[in-house]
Amino acid sequence: MKTGETEREKTPLLKETNSSNGSKFGYKYFLLLLVMVFLYISVGITFYTISQWIQYKVRKEILQGIEINSTSVCEGTNQSDPVYEKFQTVEKKTAFWQMLNQLASSIPGSLAVLIIPSFSDSLGRKVLFVLPTTTILLKEVIYALIIYFEWDILWVVLASLFEGIFGSFYLFRSGMYAYIADITKPGRHRTLALTILEGSFLIFITLSGLAAGYFIEFEGFLVPMITCVGLIFFAWCIVIFALPETHEKHNRAKKMPFGDHMKRITGFYRSKQFSNKRSAYVMLLLAFFIAELTSSHRTSLEMLYQLGKPFCWPSQKIGLFSAARHATEGFAGLVLIAPLKSCFSEIIIAILSSMFNAGSYVLEAFADTDLILYLVPIPATFSFLMIPMIKTMMSSMTPSDKQGSLFSGIVFVEVLCSITATYLFNTIYSVTLSLFHGLVFLVLAGLCILVLIVLILFAMTQTVEIALPKLEKIVTN
Repeated sequence: MKTGETEREKTPLLKETNSSNGSKFGYKYFLLLLVMVFLYISVGITFYTISQWIQYKVRKEILQGIEINSTSVCEGTNQSDPVYEKFQTVEKKTAFWQMLNQLASSIPGSLAVLIIPSFSDSLGRKVLFVLPTTTILLKEVIYALIIYFEWDILWVVLASLFEGIFGSFYLFRSGMYAYIADITKPGRHRTLALTILEGSFLIFITLSGLAAGYFIEFEGFLVPMITCVGLIFFAWCIVIFALPETHEKHNRAKKMPFGDHMKRITGFYRSKQFSNKRSAYVMLLLAFFIAELTSSHRTSLEMLYQLGKPFCWPSQKIGLFSAARHATEGFAGLVLIAPLKSCFSEIIIAILSSMFNAGSYVLEAFADTDLILYLVPIPATFSFLMIPMIKTMMSSMTPSDKQGSLFSGIVFVEVLCSITATYLFNTIYSVTLSLFHGLVFLVLAGLCILVLIVLILFAMTQTVEIALPKLEKIVTN
């Protein structure tokens, strides 16, 4: 063989080792969707079931068989009536236990999600699915036992605390985002994938809410809870036996001490390594924080708003309104994102979305009839798109060996917003109720305008610099 030919055969070739599926959604994506179907519906029905069981348990202890319509306050029930006072006690105690149950999961969950996802950059993504599905399965089994034996409500809180210590549902969401970043290319493909996942979440939550209402009405609490255990068990089996590892070894970060993992999470916003992108990351994180703050507590606020005057809606109307709004938002994610993305960039879609979100809140604030309130889901259709667009832009700027760290910080912000919004907007609603019952929605509209301003400034001053995948040298013999 000639020397020239030998040298040419040994010349290193550059091969792109990105594990994405190119422009097609392969089996890895649909396996993730299958896990999501079982997990989201299970978690959704569990939420409605255990929330209503808590109220049932409190009612049983305080009212002792006395029935009173929850809309009687709106209809002018005599507030000096002892039965009315007992009902108020039920509402307050139920709200207390539900808040305690939520905090028992979200506070330790926020700490776990700040730590564990970053390790997936060096250990692989599978841990981000195995841990949450296992702990959610165990929690729902405990819930079923609590309902069957009618144990004290405190056991519900302890079960949620156990789940939260290991990351809870938030860890799964972090893993889901990193998984998508592993199997898609930056740009249109990743935008579609992330938006479809976010839209699917809204659709599944809508279905689980509707299903839970009828399920509980006809079957009580135990059968829905056992059904949830079965659904999450199927999700767990897919994760253990079918879901592949997507973070290839050549893309993984080196193993490092715990302190270094914490530095990786904040490095995007302070490290010299990202000096040319630091301002872009900071602006997008600020926009994401405010956007998440405006959306994370919306359903609960709307429920309070609709229960009071002038609407005095019963639970059926509230459920239908919530289903309509979530369904239309999910529709935007599943159907409209593809044509929107073919016409506009992510930043333009995010700007338009924040404008529609502000408009939906203004309409809701000034609604004084059922008809006007039913129109709110129309401008709200595009309202959620700003969040997946911001996530997509941040992910596209980030190298493959740092996706876990990026989404660890993003999901932590989601949990922080959930906790903050619960107290902040409930307080604003209570304080301003006597002034103008819709004032809290005008505050939310103002925050949406703030998101709009930050995104416009980003569009004028920054660019999304796509991080190229790692290249691997291959020597032919």
